[in-house]
Order: sequence, then structure tokens, then C-alpha cells
Amino acid sequence: AAFGADVVCAAEVAVATRLFNSSQDCLATERVYVAEEIAGPFVDALVTVAAHLKVGPNERADTRVGPLLLPEVAPRWMGSLEKYGDVLRPGVRHAVDLYDLAVVRTTAESPVVLEETYCPVLPLVVYRSDSQLREMLALGDFALGLTVFGSPPAFGTLDFAHVAIGRP
Repeated sequence: AAFGADVVCAAEVAVATRLFNSSQDCLATERVYVAEEIAGPFVDALVTVAAHLKVGPNERADTRVGPLLLPEVAPRWMGSLEKYGDVLRPGVRHAVDLYDLAVVRTTAESPVVLEETYCPVLPLVVYRSDSQLREMLALGDFALGLTVFGSPPAFGTLDFAHVAIGRP
């Protein structure tokens, strides 16, 4: 793959880290930036991984998406994802506090990228160059970590508390 990225592994990690504590944790992945050259294969892998998630009670060992601790935040995003971009996978509501993972392709300036933090929605932003990625990363107010699959960006890492190359 371009950039030396293992897109299937990257998709698996993106989904798993987004769903940390049912995605209601400040350490959960909040958005994914993907190079245009690998966006197609990555999106395919991401949607495939998400389609095989087990949704249900936390007591089940195979559950990957459990009930939300703060269910009141989900309706704001889950009911109107199409206004933020191309919905690649809708987040199905299974119960008042239980939603499937939604995936939306959007822009770096979208509210679902810059404001959403505690809902099982994974915004996906495609970039064309390292300079465009740097501009996009600078839009957010705060980030604890950056994980890069493939070649590290030419500009370095900006101000992140944790940086991982090739793995979380």
C-alpha cells in the first residue's frame, strides 16, 4: 500500500481505539485522517471491521460496543450525520443507551470533527499532502495522542502528549 501502511491493521486499530469505554473516554480516538492515495482501501477495511462488531451488554466477552454512560450526547450526532458529510456507515440505535459505530467522511472543519467527543461516531478526513494534514491537525484545540500508520509526516509531530508510529 502507499506510504507503507497496513490499511487493515490501521482500520482495526482505529475502530478498537474509537470504541475504548464505548467511545466515552478522552483517550478514545476521536477522528481519523487518511492520505488520499489509500483512502479507498482504508474506507473499505474500516467499514468491514465495523460491520463485524458485536453490540450488547458489557457482561458479554465478545461485546465491542457497550451501553453509553452518557446516552444523552448520542442523539445530537447520530440523528443528523448526513449534514456533516458522507455517511459511510450509519450508527444504528439498539436501545436508549446503545448505538452501533457510525462512520462519516467529512471535512477537518466539520463540527463532528472539532466538537464531538463522547459518541460512537468515527469521523474520517481525507488529506492530499503533509502540509494540508498539518493545517488540519492544528484546527483542534487539544489532542493527547497521534498514531501514524505508514511513513511519518515530513513536518514532524506538532504538540501531542503521545506519538506512535506504526502502532498505537
